[in-house]
Amino acid sequence: MTSKNDSGKTSHAPSVFASEIDGFTASNKLSRRETDIVVALIRNITNSEEVAKALGISTHTVNNHLKSIFEKTSTNSKTEILSSFLRYAADRMQHRQVFARRPKVLVVGEEPVLCSFIANGLRDRGIRTFTSTEPEQAAELARRLHVDFVICDINMADRSGMDLLKDLRRINGAWPGVLFIVAQPTHSLEECMHFGATGTIEKPLDIDQLFRTIAGHLVESLEEKSRLLNIDMSSPIHINLPCQLKASDIGTGGAFVPFDAAVQKRNRLTVGTIVDITLAPVGGSTTFKVRGRVAWRRLASEASLQAGIGLQFLDVHDADQRMIDDLLVNQNTASYIPIGASGNEVTLRAVQPISAEA
Repeated sequence: MTSKNDSGKTSHAPSVFASEIDGFTASNKLSRRETDIVVALIRNITNSEEVAKALGISTHTVNNHLKSIFEKTSTNSKTEILSSFLRYAADRMQHRQVFARRPKVLVVGEEPVLCSFIANGLRDRGIRTFTSTEPEQAAELARRLHVDFVICDINMADRSGMDLLKDLRRINGAWPGVLFIVAQPTHSLEECMHFGATGTIEKPLDIDQLFRTIAGHLVESLEEKSRLLNIDMSSPIHINLPCQLKASDIGTGGAFVPFDAAVQKRNRLTVGTIVDITLAPVGGSTTFKVRGRVAWRRLASEASLQAGIGLQFLDVHDADQRMIDDLLVNQNTASYIPIGASGNEVTLRAVQPISAEA
């Protein structure tokens, strides 16, 4: 949603909630300026002075508008306004059937306050949440609860998030999805995805971004996925020649495509680029087409790792997805996006079940 404030400046609402904001403000008959204030609250700008600074108006004006919003929304505080909106947004999303069913997420960490902050924020957005401050038990808990996602701090005192990821993959295979919370990364994004994580999210945490990331992995509609992930899929890069891949280059959520720096430059491939591509597993008799997003790239070969891109799958035809699933089962793949290894030792790590000792 885009709105103009009283001074003529234009502000943009978070895309993940654009239609929900339109509906909430229309149903409560909020003015354009009042809408800007609600958007600020959604963006976690809650102090009146900070809201005033963000909108270029006085604190007195902000407080006057807040009084009007309280009356129109039958609330008594900024927290209640935000809660009212989040309930409205969750109802709208459920009505639109964004998810086939209500997702379940397990939040794991050694800080109870942080776990509760994440769980409450996601619960407000329509996700069932569970928390655990015992990383040693988290893999078994995820199995019992049959959660769709695990959100875990990658750096914990007694046990690293990577250790938990290995346990999850040893017990459950490619399920559930795993997102790492990182401050100062101790592992590269490529390494995390290679061992089965679906990605990372940086501190300080933005709950809206976290929700958008989880939802983008779970929804099936390409249109809904592009809206939630805030990416433009209207002008993808088309790569016409089939790309030959080893079976170990294909993961549960993407593939490593061995492009050297010259090919990446010629095709304008950078992180975030949307690509339409045909993949051809070596030794197979068929090819499959995917639309994907460049999650990471490596410009030059190093040690046993090849130059290339980590391509996250965004859209795969059903028949092609069945072929990919069969390949993953046959290879016993645990990687989300394989790391792109040329040596046998590292390649085997990409495709074999990951043990607790790995």
